Amino acid sequence: MATNTASDGSKFPVIGLGASAGGLEALKTFFAALPPNTGMAFVVIQHLMPDHESILPDLIQRQTSLRVQVITNDAEVLPDHVYVLPPNFEVTLWNNRFSLSPIPTREGWPATITHFFQSLALDRGERAVAIILSGAGHDGTEGARAIKQEKGLVLAQDLGTAGQSSMPFNVIDAGLADGVFPPISCPRICSLISTLIFRNLCNLKI
Repeated sequence: MATNTASDGSKFPVIGLGASAGGLEALKTFFAALPPNTGMAFVVIQHLMPDHESILPDLIQRQTSLRVQVITNDAEVLPDHVYVLPPNFEVTLWNNRFSLSPIPTREGWPATITHFFQSLALDRGERAVAIILSGAGHDGTEGARAIKQEKGLVLAQDLGTAGQSSMPFNVIDAGLADGVFPPISCPRICSLISTLIFRNLCNLKI
């Protein structure tokens, strides 16, 4: 499938954050440090218990002045908004709109982060950013690879600050991370993201 060629009006950067076990503290730290006007959209994909209502949107909203909302089907993505995946669903992005679908029954590690990153790569190309935070398993690695193939940017949480280091480790070990950071470094990271995306420089080690 070719990269989306929609008009530049919807081509602001979209930052996908993938997290699993131990990711809550990283997400809270990330958004607490985020400046109020980034010109970017943020999409949080976290592995969730299927039978429990998520309080993640409320927890993130306490940390940021950006508007935080649960992803709904066919919703348009807007800059300076935070979108959170609801339980029992996975999501893709195309033509600047979300498409929700029930998580298929499968054995082994979930792939919700990778599936979103793959669609993000095709929809945003070099304006796609994948951030892999704390989590067990390897979800997100192949999605990060797709982001790199479309000239996007991949960042991983510093292993020493991750409650569960498997997810960021696998991305770093595969040679896919353009930068490795603690979540508290978010303001500097956002500045670098803007610079790197618009200059198409994805080889800087933070």
